[in-house]
Order: sequence, then C-alpha cells, then structure tokens
Amino acid sequence: MRLAERMSDSALARGLLVAVLVASVDARNLNNRAQHQRRIASASQTFEIRPLPCSNAKGENGTCMFNFKCYQQKGLVINTCIDRFMFGACCKLDPNQSAVAQAVAASATTARPLPDPAGLVTWSSVTSAGVANRTPATTPATTTTKATTRKTTTTTTTTTTTTTTTKATTTTKKPTTKRTTTTTTTTTTTTTTTKKPTKKWDYKKHCGVIPLASGRSALGRSALGRSLQPASSADRRRQGIRIVGGEPAYFGAWPWQVMVKEATFLGLFTKNKCGGVLLNSRYVLTAAHCQPGFMGTLIAVFGENDLSATYEPKASFQRNIRRIIVHKGFNRQTFNNDLALLELEKPVTFDEHVVPICLPGKNERFEGRMATVTGWGRTSYGGDVPSKLMEVGVRVITNEQCQAWFDESGRSKTIREGFLCAGFKDGVMDSCEGDSGGPLVVPRGDGRWVLAGTVSHGIECAKPNLPGIYMRMPYYRDWIDKHINS
Repeated sequence: MRLAERMSDSALARGLLVAVLVASVDARNLNNRAQHQRRIASASQTFEIRPLPCSNAKGENGTCMFNFKCYQQKGLVINTCIDRFMFGACCKLDPNQSAVAQAVAASATTARPLPDPAGLVTWSSVTSAGVANRTPATTPATTTTKATTRKTTTTTTTTTTTTTTTKATTTTKKPTTKRTTTTTTTTTTTTTTTKKPTKKWDYKKHCGVIPLASGRSALGRSALGRSLQPASSADRRRQGIRIVGGEPAYFGAWPWQVMVKEATFLGLFTKNKCGGVLLNSRYVLTAAHCQPGFMGTLIAVFGENDLSATYEPKASFQRNIRRIIVHKGFNRQTFNNDLALLELEKPVTFDEHVVPICLPGKNERFEGRMATVTGWGRTSYGGDVPSKLMEVGVRVITNEQCQAWFDESGRSKTIREGFLCAGFKDGVMDSCEGDSGGPLVVPRGDGRWVLAGTVSHGIECAKPNLPGIYMRMPYYRDWIDKHINS
C-alpha cells in the first residue's frame, strides 16, 4: 500500500516537472517571437532615409531621400546627402504637386519632426489632402473662386463729390442768404476680363516641346531670363562645377539632343564623335567636319543622358545612317558652311525624351538673348570627357562685336555672315571639343524652343575675347528645307 502511494507521488511529481518545463519553453518561444518581430520593425525603420532638409552650394533647398524615390516623385536631384550610414539624393520637390507632398508625408510618418527652414515644407504642414496653406492666419480680404467659370468680372465704383459753398451776403435793404448745394455723382465702371486658355503642346505633333520640363535644371531656366550674368570663377570652384561654366542636365531636359557615334572596322569599334540635333523623324543636323574617317560609318543615338548609368527612366535607342548630305560650300580651313544632314535608315518614334527642335524663321534674330548649348564635349580645353550630358548658358552677340573681340585678342579670324557667336568677354562659359554639331537653343514666348545655331568651332575653350562660333540657322534655313522636304 505504501509502495503504491510512493509510486503515485513520484508520477505526480514527474508530471508537474514536465508541465513546468513545457510552460518554460512556451514562454521562451513567445519571448523570442516578440523580439524577432521588434527587430523586423526596427530594421524596416532603420533602413529608410529620414526626410531631412538638405541644400547645395547654390543655396537651393531639398529633402534627403533615396535616389529612386526622387525619380518617382519627379523631383530634381541637386546634391547628395547622408543619413546615418546611408547615402541618398538631395531632392528638390515641387510643393504644388499634391501627389508629391502625400508621398513625402507617407515616408515621413516614422521620421522625427524637424524645424522648418525658410522655403521648405514642414512635415507638420503636409496633410492627407496635400500641402497645407503657408499664408498667414489673418487674411485682409475674402476671395471666392468658382471652378466652373473662366470669366472674371471686376466692378469699380468711383464716387465724385462736388461741393459749392457761398458765404451769406447781408445788405442794408434786405438780408439775403444763399444756400449751400452739395452734388454727389456716382460712376460705376465694369471691366470684364476673359482669360484665354493656355496652349497645350503635344510632343507627338509639335516641335520644341519639353515634356519632362520639370526636370530641367536651374541653368536651363537661366536661358528664360532669370539669370543673365555668369557666376564668377570663384563661385564656380565653390560649386564644384567641372564643365566650362556649365552643369549636368537632367534626364529628358533637352529631348532633341543626339549623340553621333563613329563605327570603324565593320562596327568592331565605336567612339563618341560629335553631337547632333533632331529635326524631324528622318533627319539629324550636325557639323560637316564630323564626317567619318576611312571605312567608318556614323550612328545616331537618341534619348541618351548618362553614359555610365545602368538605369534611366526611359531607354535610349540608335539608328544607322543611310546618307550624309554635306553642304557643298563647306571649307575645312575657314569652317564656312560647316553643316551636314544625316538621313536615318529608319524613322524615329517621338517620345517624352525624344522630340524634334523647331527651326527659326529666315529673318529671326537672336542677338542679345541668352541661349543654352548642350553636349558631351570636354569639360575644358584638352580636359576630361563627362559621362553625363552637360548644359551651359551663353549670350548671343552680334557679328560686329564678335569680330572686335577676336581682333582685341590678337587672333586672325574672319566672322562670316553665316556664323553666329555666343559667349562672354571674360570667357568662363563655352562649348568645347566633342560638342560639334550640337544644338544652341533659345526659348520662345509660347513655351517652345527654337534652334539658333549648331556648334562649329572656336579657339580653345572659354578664353577671354574668344567666344564660340556656331552656324546661324536662319541663314541656312533654305538649304535645310530643300533637303529635308524633298
């Protein structure tokens, strides 16, 4: 009996021990699972760049984020930034795009609130509906706008008060008092202003359109007249700019830009030879001195921007050249008539990053205006070749002023009627070797761009009193039309 009781007690003890061990294991598993989930949540927050404010050497403000997020939000990369151990892009966003603001707000939900620098959107001002109104709380007037009407009526009421006062006149015979008369005239003028709808250009039908215009960099905007004076050399050194006074262009900023390559030895070797500009679906304009060498052929590349990038928003493509039409008056010694047309074997299909340029009128003038020249040419005379498409703003000058500058420099050069000069007296900004055949473009008042000239030649690059020399497009308009319209 006692033996049975002892055996029963022993079994009960073993059962309790097993239950304790099972409970301990379950508690440990629950604890490990909770720690694993916390680590996952922490990792998802750790490997996300916080939307910290950033800026570049020009004083432009932006937001730190991954580079691909900046492309997704159609922002402009103005610098690099760092958050802890992660490198990102300093992205300049358009505060007027509610979709961009919502995306930034979504990425900022786990970020620490930061002070609001001047000109930046604070995370507290971003709402689910977009960017909050940044105007002061006190509004002097209330404006009501109807979304269904485009007609604005302004009523102005002018009140004119004429007061005639005559002093009382008293005589010995009979006192006479003249009354005071006040006349009030109210004039109501109604002015009706009808806002004309803005022309919306279609890149598939119209020339000179930049569909990805939001990506054009600040220097491209300077050609619109916002900045007509070149920065000093010291400013350029502080900004780290490498090209002759220019900067890299954003993808799709100049959709008519063409890269002209030369293939030799049956296509076994290719090299970047010149620039070019797309005129229509079948013709590219370039410089006559860009003709291929012995047993060489030319290839036109469209939609290219960064030669070193493995990914770009849209793919580039190329076309073989069926025929090269060189101007019959081309002179290799003087570079007179330095033009050639490249007829493509297969027409191109226009896209957001591939659009033809507009040709100017035969009597159109560009002297005194700011223009933009683009290309993959050297960053200085005899210097490096960039991997990104570069752009630089230059001023178009008269041929008389250009001739005077060359004479002042002591160089023997005759500025001919078909030439167009662009640059600055102190040099600083210029096209260079490898840019030949590339476009020099000027903005029009309707929002499109027109071809003022093509890069031809010059003496070194960006030297004082030695501006770049281009082929003047209005002068050659008849020659161009004769071949591309035949």
